[in-house]
Amino acid sequence: MCRTKKSGLFLGVLVFLVMAAGYAHAHLPVVDLGGFSFPVGSSVRLTAGLAEPLVTMVYSRELLLARGYAGDPGVANLSGAVFYADGEKALLDQAVFTPVNLTDPANVNPASADADVAVFKVEKPGTVAVAMRLDFNSGTRPTVAFGKTFVNRAADGVANRRLGGDDVLEVVFTDDDASVAVKPGDTVNAQVFLRGKPLANAEVSATYDGAPRHADSEEPDNNEYLHADTNAEGKVAFVVDRTANWVIGVEYVDESHDPQNPAYAPSKGVRYRGTIFFPVTAEGK
Repeated sequence: MCRTKKSGLFLGVLVFLVMAAGYAHAHLPVVDLGGFSFPVGSSVRLTAGLAEPLVTMVYSRELLLARGYAGDPGVANLSGAVFYADGEKALLDQAVFTPVNLTDPANVNPASADADVAVFKVEKPGTVAVAMRLDFNSGTRPTVAFGKTFVNRAADGVANRRLGGDDVLEVVFTDDDASVAVKPGDTVNAQVFLRGKPLANAEVSATYDGAPRHADSEEPDNNEYLHADTNAEGKVAFVVDRTANWVIGVEYVDESHDPQNPAYAPSKGVRYRGTIFFPVTAEGK
């Protein structure tokens, strides 16, 4: 169940349905680098895709197109970016990504790929933020998916910045960067922004890699573990209770926003998805 921007009586009905049916966010964008610490000069393999159950890659750009999930005619655009502490950014355009089948590596058919990979080099010290963006035509409205992760995280403010621009949904850490290592029992604080503005009353999930499926989930593969709504400032907090790789994610439909997409006339808004992928370690702070 994703939150839709509405008002009045319908909002009350929607809240009732959410309480009755439980939460469910589908196919969130995830960036996985295979680790969270790499020396300067290292080559890093970026794996990007839509994941469900979290954190299992399910859809590549190519698979969305092959299955007709990106409209008719199909439209799906994938890009990435690497952000450094000094403000420099390296763009990864669609051409550098290669479709892969993580479940069946011997299957090299792009139409069967469950993820896309790209390789980049860590060029500078300090926190390195790595992001992916996947835009595709879907159903009655387009989808904009934005996910990110961090390597070599340090107290330099990178993890506390908006990096995706003003036309995505983005989750941003709000914790002081001095406490960059998270251990079980810590509270992780974040803020959700929609097109650059704090997003209030958004349903947010936090889950760890390998979490069991929720019995009340509306989707058979959904394994979201913790849930909370953002406050008036778009802020949310989760207590992470175990060592694992975690995702904080949100899906939100803004029916009032017209993306000026010619495939959707009249507009029925935009579906947004956003995530942060991060580790919880036994060592902690």
